[in-house]
Amino acid sequence: MTKMVKTRFAPSPTGMLHIGGARTALFNYLFAKANGGEYLIRIEDTDQERSTEENKEIIKQGLDWLGLGPTDGQWVLQTDSLERHKQAVEKLIQEGKAYECYTSKEELEEMREAQKAKGETIRYDGRHRNLSDAEKQAFKAEGRTAVIRLKVAEEGTTKWDDAVQGTIEVPNYTLDDFVIMRADGYPTYNFVVALDDHDMGITHVIRGDDHINNTPKQMFVYQAMGYDLPTFAHVPMIHGKNGKMSKRDGATNVLEYKEAGYLSEALNNYLMRLGWSLGDEEVIDMARAIEHFDIHNVNKSASVFDQVKLDWFNAQYIRKLSATELLPQLKPFYEKAGLTLNSTIEGYLLNGGIEAVKNKAKRLGDIVTATAFFFENAPFNFGEKETSILETEGYKNNLALFANALKDVEGPVTHDTVSDIVGKLCADTGLKFKDFGMPLRVALTGTTQAPGVGDIVEIFGKEECLKRLNSIT
Repeated sequence: MTKMVKTRFAPSPTGMLHIGGARTALFNYLFAKANGGEYLIRIEDTDQERSTEENKEIIKQGLDWLGLGPTDGQWVLQTDSLERHKQAVEKLIQEGKAYECYTSKEELEEMREAQKAKGETIRYDGRHRNLSDAEKQAFKAEGRTAVIRLKVAEEGTTKWDDAVQGTIEVPNYTLDDFVIMRADGYPTYNFVVALDDHDMGITHVIRGDDHINNTPKQMFVYQAMGYDLPTFAHVPMIHGKNGKMSKRDGATNVLEYKEAGYLSEALNNYLMRLGWSLGDEEVIDMARAIEHFDIHNVNKSASVFDQVKLDWFNAQYIRKLSATELLPQLKPFYEKAGLTLNSTIEGYLLNGGIEAVKNKAKRLGDIVTATAFFFENAPFNFGEKETSILETEGYKNNLALFANALKDVEGPVTHDTVSDIVGKLCADTGLKFKDFGMPLRVALTGTTQAPGVGDIVEIFGKEECLKRLNSIT
């Protein structure tokens, strides 16, 4: 019987959720969903000195924002299984598969220096692999405390078929009997990861290729415990333009993208395209990605993070959303800008204000900037550029002509109404459209950076437009 596919994302709260981790979570989620399986979360908090509750919360918030929370709703903590980990260590000792090692730090350093001098592989030499009870007691009498090491194969190779990288083979002479429990009684990373993945029923371990060197050690743990191996898939790293990703290339905390005005759908789309493709398609929503995603089709080579491309994706997703869908996401940005929404302004925004500017926006903040004039009331404190336009000879008269024509309009004023009025005024006066459009934009909004006059008049309506024009003329 085929096992249900189970993947996991296992972040460490020693840091925040960065862009590479978010993509790893996304690939785990997509593969599980594409195969009708489960995607789980395990917070690897065994590093008690560096793990923080704040980072745990930031990781959770980041994954929730991306829509990548666990499909079973459980946020598992690795430390909850500490007793299980210790019992497994004891089991391996009893079976002769692990042993107490009393080698001191000084002896380990001497060992490494001697190996280095001979040009040998730096590794633990197994000197305490087969200590007698008397030798153990002697070391204890000296006040030494033991670490526990796992016995690994000394000959041959360790090999696996990686779902992304292909066949990977490591000579066992480059490995050593690695520590599975420290002297303080805490099991080590490579040991507990393998145990937890087995206990959670993980069938596919999808993670960054910086974990390739950990895989042979974890395979030894699986074998020592008598467990079936999962499928390993190591996805390439995301690089910056000059190599390793840095703060200059992208935010260190995924939530910073939310605060910068990116949509989670856009970030997910961009991240999935960093290493995976669906023909020539660029804009791929989650539903379509789930339908087609296969971890075996992820590229082997590293991807380069491109802020300009991310902005492009964000612009595409902003355009796809209606004003009603965008406004709730815009509210925190209006608040941050010190702009207070009320029912009147929300009406302006929902009845054309957002639609008039969203196609030029790369981030949510761009919409806030472009619609800020809706929060201003006449009379305006004009800037130098706006004042210069209004003082252009004949322009205030043009505003009066438009206002008089607008008064005579019966019923709703639309974009077409404005075109008809200005068209007739141009015909009557011999002036050009800009001679009416430029001063109208400034008079109605207080700025030159605003949508077209037709949009503005239709959004504000006849009475509000006349009130604003009267404050000028």
